[in-house]
Amino acid sequence: MNSSFPFYIIPAILAAIAVLMIGFGISNVLKARETVSWPTVQGAVVESAVQLRRAKNKYYEWRVCYSYTANDNSFTGTRACIGTGGVVAAQSVVEDLARKYPEGAPISVSYHWTNPKESVLFPGVRRVALRWLVFGFFLLAFSALSAMLVFCGANPLATIGAVQVLER
Repeated sequence: MNSSFPFYIIPAILAAIAVLMIGFGISNVLKARETVSWPTVQGAVVESAVQLRRAKNKYYEWRVCYSYTANDNSFTGTRACIGTGGVVAAQSVVEDLARKYPEGAPISVSYHWTNPKESVLFPGVRRVALRWLVFGFFLLAFSALSAMLVFCGANPLATIGAVQVLER
């Protein structure tokens, strides 16, 4: 079963995607670390809601909108932390946040000193900021394993019967 499909492209594409994910992850982590030094002002919760994010896995999201004043200008924000808009977690976690920060409640807002439109409620590195790094390194390891299979003569698509489809 000789196939003219250049299998070496698969690991190369996976590696390229992994490198992009890792780069984005590093950017997120650096930005999240930077938020610790951002100035903080008192804001107010404009909207606080819990939404079902994934019905199958029962993940919920706390969606928040808040207003704040920085440098004599009013702004609104929706980002809880770097890496996400709201907070995605188990139902009890997001319901606790919604109870703690109902509409009209005061809330501490950290904003970027040179771009006050950019803000977060929870400064610092959170797990969500690390997800791109984790997935990127996982994909990079998978692409290295794929490259070893391809360059050692294994046909990765033969195990799933895709070679017959490609040869037609």
